[in-house]
Amino acid sequence: MTEVTLMQIIGNNIKELLDEYPMTQKELAEITHLDKSTISRYTNGEAMPSLKNLLNIAYALDCDIIDIVDVYGRIE
Repeated sequence: MTEVTLMQIIGNNIKELLDEYPMTQKELAEITHLDKSTISRYTNGEAMPSLKNLLNIAYALDCDIIDIVDVYGRIE
């Protein structure tokens, strides 16, 4: 698996979690103290979140970090 593929999977998982919560990218950015453009780059698979940012995103979305990095598809 390439880093680009992993970034795309993480981005898709964050998008799904934002829809489920529901929360906007702007709200997530405010809660995590990140720029909205950074959140956008994550959700578009253009950047890899640091571990610290993954933990902050998971906390903000009230989920486990595995829900964000799960490459095999989220389990309901």
